[in-house]
Amino acid sequence: MHFSNIKNKSASNTVLFALAIFSFINYIIRSYLEMDAMINAKPLAEQYFKKEKELLQKKEQETILNNYDEINNIGIKLYNYTLITKIL
Repeated sequence: MHFSNIKNKSASNTVLFALAIFSFINYIIRSYLEMDAMINAKPLAEQYFKKEKELLQKKEQETILNNYDEINNIGIKLYNYTLITKIL
């Protein structure tokens, strides 16, 4: 009986380790994809504004585009924090 308990603990530790590794890989991939999407959002928005000229006034478009860096700076950090808390 004593030997089977050691085997069960070893298997449990292995499973927990595997889950931790998979969670870390999931974090890396999702973090990369979200950062890439947020960084590429400004050029896409510029293209969209050029295509849909009547959607917003020029001043509103400029306000949005000028604040993308600040929004991304906050948004990327916030999303990474959210991902980490979901993993933990």
